[in-house]
Amino acid sequence: MLGMGDLLTEVQSRAPVVHVIFDNAMMDFVNVEQQEAGLLSFGTELVNPDFSKVAEACGATGIRIEEPGDVREGLKAALGHMGGPVVVDVLVDRFALSLPSHVPAQTLKGFTLSLAKQALSGEVDNVIWHGRAQRALALKHLNGTR
Repeated sequence: MLGMGDLLTEVQSRAPVVHVIFDNAMMDFVNVEQQEAGLLSFGTELVNPDFSKVAEACGATGIRIEEPGDVREGLKAALGHMGGPVVVDVLVDRFALSLPSHVPAQTLKGFTLSLAKQALSGEVDNVIWHGRAQRALALKHLNGTR
């Protein structure tokens, strides 16, 4: 999320700013970088608060989106609010990879090495869960649903 000082300043000045948090309960870019390097993920999982409630506690408007079908309505409400800052906490799939459409061979090698290390270190459940989640996302994409 943004800095608390920033949010408090926006509340005080009633700045019409919208912040959107893609909340996957992890530091995914760090996780991806570790996997690209062929490492086991370490220190990337987070226990996040409900950021919409944090916003409300600070005097801002908070909106929490938990289902894909609620995105349009939630963003419309956020963008239409002019009485101060809004924080939109969007829960997203933690296994949806944020990679470009073209994946270089070195990146693929690193991910493969990382998954092999996870499997060999007793984290087979994570590897299986990750594979199933990626398969489900790919099928949704191929079928034209989100």
